[in-house]
Amino acid sequence: SMHARHSSGQRLWLPSLKPSPSCFRMRLGQSLASPCMWTPALSDVNIVKGCVIFSLLKVMIHQSAHREVIEAYVQTAEHCGTVLRNVRSSDAEFILSLRTNGALNKHISATPGGVAEQRKWIERYLERFDKGEEAYFIAEHSGVPCGTIRIYDYDANAETFVYGSWLMSMAAPACCAFSATILSHDLGFKVLGFSKVLFDVRKD
Repeated sequence: SMHARHSSGQRLWLPSLKPSPSCFRMRLGQSLASPCMWTPALSDVNIVKGCVIFSLLKVMIHQSAHREVIEAYVQTAEHCGTVLRNVRSSDAEFILSLRTNGALNKHISATPGGVAEQRKWIERYLERFDKGEEAYFIAEHSGVPCGTIRIYDYDANAETFVYGSWLMSMAAPACCAFSATILSHDLGFKVLGFSKVLFDVRKD
């Protein structure tokens, strides 16, 4: 299934069509005529580590393809040595160390409990990820975890997502925070097909 935009601006539901990651990603040199269930209208092309990533004109990824396209994206996407990978239960201690750091947590929600509770939260997140509701990443630089970033609160009607949970270790390279932001926005716009991103800005 997928969404399409009628000329009146109304969003239509096309139940017979299902996006295939092969429509979005192909190795350089592979034919543009590689088989897939539908033909995308290209509005942009982005080359990341030998792969071509397409964004679609007024078409968004359906929830059923969420996991597959994101896993394909993070396997090859990189910016200035920084990569993203999906959060897993073993990251609980690292995430908790960031969220309970007084120098980093001034503008984020409180994180109750310890490592065990954080693991439970991650398990619930992974269920939401599989349902196509959000994506939470560890940013790594040269193989070392350096922070977190999350995209969530997807709104298909408004074509918006929210960007947050942006925390970087005090030891992270300066470029890591910027690169993680670039990658998460690239994913939201060019892969998932959103038109706008929302985020919280505070003066203090």
